[in-house]
Amino acid sequence: MNFLNNEIIGTITVIAAIVTYLPYLRDTIRGKVKPHPFSWTIWVLLTAIAYIVQVIDGAGPGAWMNAAVLAICVFIIICSFKNGFKNITLFDKVVFGIGLASIPLWIVTSDPLWSVILVSFANTIAYIPTFRKSYNKPHEEALYLYSINLFRHGLSITALANFALTTALFPAVLSINNGALAIFLIIRRYQLRSVGKK
Repeated sequence: MNFLNNEIIGTITVIAAIVTYLPYLRDTIRGKVKPHPFSWTIWVLLTAIAYIVQVIDGAGPGAWMNAAVLAICVFIIICSFKNGFKNITLFDKVVFGIGLASIPLWIVTSDPLWSVILVSFANTIAYIPTFRKSYNKPHEEALYLYSINLFRHGLSITALANFALTTALFPAVLSINNGALAIFLIIRRYQLRSVGKK
């Protein structure tokens, strides 16, 4: 019965992923949203790594969401190179390099916990270019995406068949990162609107 509940929650997180990311993909194709390609490239790679680690460690339905997100995000990254943010700075490149550097470390690390720690760190680093971009252009990011992701990743933790640091750390970090970016977008939009009224 408990596994059935995990399956139901896991299915809900997959549906939430589809509902969340398809509008973002649509807005990217239309040019309304301009994703930073460096952030999204790292997120795609790291989501794949996290999914593999979760499956190996027996996450069960708690890993289904990462599989769904990975499939959709591949299309977002393809679109981001055509319609995404183009103002790439040296800072972005350095951060991108740091994020990518965790991947070889993951490959040589046989300990699942260290793998998840490295993935969580690199994922957090990947948010930095999007934060930088969003400081001046907060409307070129979709507030709904990060707000829903805060809830979705938190919910996926409750669906874990094997609740351990190795399976729960990554979705917990994702909840924090998404929540921080959502709050940042709200603040920056308010600040720019207030400046415009003066």
